[in-house]
Amino acid sequence: MTTERALARYGYDWARWTDWATARGYDACPADPLAIMAYLAAHAGSTSTKRGWVSAINHHHRAAGYPPPGRAAAVKAAWTTARHRAQRDRVDEVVATLPEWGWPQGLFGRRDAAILVLAAAGLPHSTIAALRHSDIVIASDCVMVGPQPLAVLDERDDPDRCPVAIIDRWLTATSLIGASMIPVREWLTTGIMRPGSRSPSTPSAPLFVAIDRDGQTPFPPTHLAPSSVRAIITNHLEGRSPAHQARCRIPIASSPPPEPEPPRLPDTHAHGVAARRAAVDAFAAIDQELEAAELQFDLRIRQVMTELGWE
Repeated sequence: MTTERALARYGYDWARWTDWATARGYDACPADPLAIMAYLAAHAGSTSTKRGWVSAINHHHRAAGYPPPGRAAAVKAAWTTARHRAQRDRVDEVVATLPEWGWPQGLFGRRDAAILVLAAAGLPHSTIAALRHSDIVIASDCVMVGPQPLAVLDERDDPDRCPVAIIDRWLTATSLIGASMIPVREWLTTGIMRPGSRSPSTPSAPLFVAIDRDGQTPFPPTHLAPSSVRAIITNHLEGRSPAHQARCRIPIASSPPPEPEPPRLPDTHAHGVAARRAAVDAFAAIDQELEAAELQFDLRIRQVMTELGWE
């Protein structure tokens, strides 16, 4: 925004403030910080819009030689509360739309939803990035984060927006991540978790790790950088949620197919036995026939010798 446009906007926002303050008996300048807090609470507007209103009030106070009332501790506290409330409302909208299933979009959706609910609880980006599994304790109705604890996230009735359910969904996914991504990929693709595929998380392991476009995570796992945490939160809250394309479904290994039965061969044994029996029967009288043939041969020889006078 140029200086001219900023001044014009300041003039409009200042006139709006003075009208509201005068109508309610407040001094527009110098302004009471409590009046500014009431002004912000009385009007609907986005965080950036209300930030502009306070900037306009501060600008005109500085021009008049007064300290900017928007920097008072009470206004800052109210401003922070309003900003956190707006962020929580926006987080509620976003996390309900993030995918829980599919590959790799389900893995991204579960991780980003967990990051967003922690940010809505007021945890800084650097703190979220440094969290380890040992920092998360899930009770029956809340999630306690960090020592002391740093934050307590209460259970809600809506499972799509419940911080306890969201954190638990991410922890379930991380329990399947190891040297191989096949177990978590099969589960997010089919909804079927193989028995024994979950493993207890290492307490010192990072809670959030980087994920590449194919759903792969570094091994051994390393912490997600604070700048990456900031980018994830900002993109989602500003409506720039990345669209992770569904990857090809992997073939899911099933029980091995049964061994094919060997081909049935003809019963050659019985056939051979029958053939041998037939041969024995056929040649049963062969010896007698041979003896008869030899006798006939001898008689014929004798006849020939007699006729030739060789006796």
